[in-house]
Amino acid sequence: MRTLPLLLALLALLLSVPACGEPSEELKTVGDKLGDTWDAVKDYGVKKRKDFEAWSSKAFEGFDEKYEAAKKKAAEMGGDASKVLDEQWAVAKEKLAAMKNASADGWDKAKAEFVEAMDALKKTIEKDDK
Repeated sequence: MRTLPLLLALLALLLSVPACGEPSEELKTVGDKLGDTWDAVKDYGVKKRKDFEAWSSKAFEGFDEKYEAAKKKAAEMGGDASKVLDEQWAVAKEKLAAMKNASADGWDKAKAEFVEAMDALKKTIEKDDK
C-alpha cells in the first residue's frame, strides 16, 4: 500500500505545477492514468474489505453451535469457565461490529483486533472440546 501515498503525492505535485499556458498532452495523460490507478486501487480495497467482512460474519455465525456446546460444557465444569467464554464471545461480537463500522483509516486495526478476538475465542472453545 506504499504506492498509494506515492501516487497521491505525484498527482498533487503534477497538479501544483504552475501552469505556463495549457498543460501538455503528456501531462494530461499522466494525470488521467493516475486517476484511473487511484480508482482501481480504491475499488480493489473496498471489494477486499467487503469480502473479508462477509467471510468474517459467516465465520462468526458458524461458531454459534460450537459456542453453545462449549457453554454447556463450561457450565458443567463450573468455576470461571463459563464467564470467560461469555466475555470472549461478547468481545468477538463487539470487534466484528467495530470492524464493519470502522473508517478506512481505522479498518486495518479493527480487522486485526477482530482476528485476535476470534483466535482467543477459538482457542477457548477448542480447549473446552477436549
